Amino acid sequence: MRMDPARSFEVGAAPALRDEGLARLGPADAARLLAIAIAAIAALVAIAADWESPFRVALVLAFFLFVPGLALAELLEIADPVQRLAIATAASLAIETLVAVGLVYAGLYSAEAASAVVVGLTCVALLAAVLRRGRGQAPDTEPPHAAT
Repeated sequence: MRMDPARSFEVGAAPALRDEGLARLGPADAARLLAIAIAAIAALVAIAADWESPFRVALVLAFFLFVPGLALAELLEIADPVQRLAIATAASLAIETLVAVGLVYAGLYSAEAASAVVVGLTCVALLAAVLRRGRGQAPDTEPPHAAT
């Protein structure tokens, strides 16, 4: 299904996902996004269930060190694995610090609330990454030009 570029910029025209844009999401990209989503949900379940296990510690530590930043790296479409890992660690710690400070200032801080907010932000970043790739320009078409 092709979308007419002229109609996509009409007033009141709702933006639509293109089949060609969604095809840009290859198997490796889909696997990475799915792994990030599963890690986020697994960490949230482990925290919410108050699971007493060394595996919980490893799972939650790995989540907080890498997963929020990996979701952000996917949103930014960083292709180099070394850059993605470097950004993931720094961005994860920065996101968690901002969430914790915001919750402390709001007087709402708890470990469970902070974890839920970080998981929520991670899922929002993943969803935005999928939507951004879905709205991407198909490789065989030219971008629409502004009317002169």
